[in-house]
Amino acid sequence: MFEIVTDADGNPIRNSMGHFLIVKKAEDNLEIRDRAGPSSCSQSSKDEPFIWSKRAVLLLLEQYECHVEEFKKNLRHERIWSSIAAQLIEKGHLVNGRQCSIKWSGLKRTYKNIKDQKDRSGASAVSWPFYSAMTTLQGDKAYMKPVALASSTGQPKNLTGDCSKEPPQKKMKPMKKDAVLKELTDRTNKLQESINKQNIKRHREKAERGERKAKQHAEKMEMQRAFLDIFKKMAEK
Repeated sequence: MFEIVTDADGNPIRNSMGHFLIVKKAEDNLEIRDRAGPSSCSQSSKDEPFIWSKRAVLLLLEQYECHVEEFKKNLRHERIWSSIAAQLIEKGHLVNGRQCSIKWSGLKRTYKNIKDQKDRSGASAVSWPFYSAMTTLQGDKAYMKPVALASSTGQPKNLTGDCSKEPPQKKMKPMKKDAVLKELTDRTNKLQESINKQNIKRHREKAERGERKAKQHAEKMEMQRAFLDIFKKMAEK
């Protein structure tokens, strides 16, 4: 069964050529047919077409978002698409890298046609299930915006959930003025306490050295007086 893509008001959406946008709807899952050509990927059939289910498209968008930085840094995308295809194969979707690349190009064309029609008509929403995700992925700095949409189970899903990226670091909340002043005061007091301890230690060591020198001087003077007394007595004899 086929259906025409409509906006929120139920008006059919046309592409730039004036044709209605039509998708095929299965009983429990939206399917969009995409007959991709042969590929060198050995993990999928080279000649048989792949029928893209809604679940497969969602996984494709999820994996594209995970690799978006690689697409920006590399001019040759074959290896990246092959990696994305491998992820889909692990989930049971027998597709190759070239089919993923062709599907992505088709999604971009469909998104552009719907967006152009939506901008012209002023519609607030469309029925195409991938419009929200494509808007995020096609926008500026898409890698900074997690794509949230309904999975095939109907539950909200974050496309970044299965990525191997590290979770973003939590931002520290700004400290209030009183807390900042208290922190600075505590640090200043600790620093001053450390300085005072060092000064006391230096003064005590200096005093001890002075006492030792004074004692040595007194002992020396006592010895000199003793020798003088001996010489005086010898001289008197």
